[in-house]
Amino acid sequence: MTALHSAYWQSRGKPGAFATPFARAFHREIITSQTGPGRVELLELSAGEQVLGYLYNFEYGDRTYSYQSGFAYGDDNRHRPGLLAHALAIERARSRGMRVYDFLAGDAPYKARLGRELGQMVWCRGQRNRTLLRFERAAHALYDRFRSARSP
Repeated sequence: MTALHSAYWQSRGKPGAFATPFARAFHREIITSQTGPGRVELLELSAGEQVLGYLYNFEYGDRTYSYQSGFAYGDDNRHRPGLLAHALAIERARSRGMRVYDFLAGDAPYKARLGRELGQMVWCRGQRNRTLLRFERAAHALYDRFRSARSP
């Protein structure tokens, strides 16, 4: 899964979720650990011998949380391995008594096709050091001004 995931994100100029040794070790520990109230679900989508992709989900209570994925995208976009994998995973979750299949943050088109909005995502951040917070706000303001000055 990490190879497929990384190839997709690197083709878009981004490292992906498993780019650092720390991230890989962290996820390896989560996946292999048997402690805690939730569990990890790793699902493979294949057609015969050909692997089309993987889903990396978390389960807790009556919810499945779609965390990461990796798919073998081809030149022909009609097959949509991601849509198919999620549709099958939703059915699997439902058959196992899960009430919610949560796509988590983001507004990717496949999420709108397969689900409905359950609530609003709110991002917040706490900062203890007020001086550091002022510098950060000033940097953001400068960046915004620079970006708007460069826009046509």
